[in-house]
Order: sequence, then C-alpha cells, then structure tokens
Amino acid sequence: MRFRLPQVDWFIPALLGAILLARLWPEGGIGTGPFSVKALSGIGVSVIFLLYGFRLNFRTILQSMSNWKLHLLIQSATFLFFPLIAIIGRYTIGNDGYLWQGIIFLSVMPSTVSSAAVLVSLANGNVPAALFNSSLSSMAGIILPPMMLSVLQGTTGGSFDTGQVFIKLFFQILLPIVVGVMLNPVVGKTAIKYKNFTRYFDQTVILSIVYYSFANSFYINQFRGLSVWDIGMLIGALLLIFILVNLIIYHIARKSAMPTPDIITALFCGSTKSLVHGSTMGRLIYAGNPAVGVIILPILVYHSLQLLLSSIMVNKFKSGSL
Repeated sequence: MRFRLPQVDWFIPALLGAILLARLWPEGGIGTGPFSVKALSGIGVSVIFLLYGFRLNFRTILQSMSNWKLHLLIQSATFLFFPLIAIIGRYTIGNDGYLWQGIIFLSVMPSTVSSAAVLVSLANGNVPAALFNSSLSSMAGIILPPMMLSVLQGTTGGSFDTGQVFIKLFFQILLPIVVGVMLNPVVGKTAIKYKNFTRYFDQTVILSIVYYSFANSFYINQFRGLSVWDIGMLIGALLLIFILVNLIIYHIARKSAMPTPDIITALFCGSTKSLVHGSTMGRLIYAGNPAVGVIILPILVYHSLQLLLSSIMVNKFKSGSL
C-alpha cells in the first residue's frame, strides 16, 4: 500500500506569509484609526460569528444531547485535561516566558467549530454530536477562557480587566452569534450552501489579525530573545500535549465502552483548538501588550500541527488501522 503524504492546507503557508510580511513591513500593522488593519479585522471578526450563527440550527444539533458521556468527555478534554497538562508542563520546566504564557492561553481556548465536524465526517464519526459539542464549546469559549486566565494569571504572568474583556466579547462574538441564530430560519440554507466561500473570508480575517499582532511585536523587536532552539522546544511541547490529550481521551472512551464513531468524535473535538477564538481573544485580552505576537505564536503552531496530525488520523480511521 502506497503511503500518501497529508495535503497541506493553503492557509498554513498563508500564515507564514503574514508573519513574514509583518517582519518585512511592520509599519503597516501598527496604524490606528477606522481604516487600520486592526479596526477592520475587528469588524471582520463580528461578521465571522454572524455567519457562524446563520449556519447554526440548534433544533438539529440538540437531538444528540442525550449522549451525555461523550459530551462530558469532550468538554473535559477541552477545558480541563488540556489546561492541566499545560500547567504541569510549565511547572515541570520552570519557564515563565511569553511562550509559556501563550501555551497556557492556547490551553483554555475552545474547540474548533467547523474543522472538527469536517474531520469527524471524513473519519466516519458521529457528526451530529460533533456539531453539538463544537457549538457548546464555542459558546463556553466566550465565558470560560477569560475566567480561567484570570485565575491562572499568576501562572501566565499577565493580568487584564476581566469585565472589560467580557463586554468586548459580548459585542464582538456573542451578540453576532445570537443575531445569526435568530436569522437561521431565513438564511440558514443559503449560508450552509456557500460555507466554503465564507471560509475564505474567515481565514482572511485571521490573517489580518496575525499580521498586525506580529507587526507590533516585530516593531519593538519583541522576538529578538527567541532562538531556533526555543521554536523547536515549542513545537515539541505542543506535539507532546496533542499526543497526551488524545491518549487520555482514547483511554477514557475505551474504558466507557463507547462505539467507534463516538471515539472518533471525542478525539477530533477534544484535542483541537479554535484559531478563530484564539486570535480574536488574543487581540482583546492582550490589547496594548507589545508581546501579543509571541503570546499567540503557540496557537498558530498548534493549528498547523493539528491540521497535519488530524489528517493522518483521518486516513488511519478510514483504512481501519485505528
């Protein structure tokens, strides 16, 4: 049997391109005003979650609510196992730099929204349960991350006004989602039909956030203390976290005698993290922090890793070798 290399999503090179542009031309990302990259990306984020609300049909998703063991496992993996592993790693290594602050930030982010459902579908998993948990995680991801980061600020080395963050998250994320859900009966079918086109808009907004975040860090030489060794250690740490989270999920799912489709759903929904939420919250929580580019670097690296490793897992499940 021939071995196939996993396909590389165009978005990964595009992320690297945005970082390179920020390195070569940081001035373009540090501007302010209504037409600055920062202001326009903020509007774009609200549109992303409005479009997500358009596609969210709770009547269909809530049909899978009775599978509480699966839902509990996925949400525990997202908001409990992942942060615990990250915190243990931070204390074990004894590092309190911005990269570890970024890893802790990554660990409390919600699961991916659309990507998890797509991966579950490709691997023949429980798609309705994936949609339910991705939606539940997305909603919880508006409230839990700021609260958890506030509690862990001694670990992460940062502080922020939780109340102000919640207000910004309400207007920029929650309100657009609610409006979108209310309009789902009217525009839901059209939004689902053209979701592949809206995905490019989502990714363009994320690229703009990445650009201006890194532009600010490059402008003041915030990356000057990072070496190739640091980046290698970051990749190794995130790879280890991904493997550990998946092993824990798989072990608990097997012990609970879950059927294979549910195990597949638990793995893909419990170990992935949302770059949309991460980039959005990074710009809100660490607004004004010149090290924001360094802090969101782990979630960019993890996003690339999860795409690559999840593609391999999909092929394994489809071939029956997992």
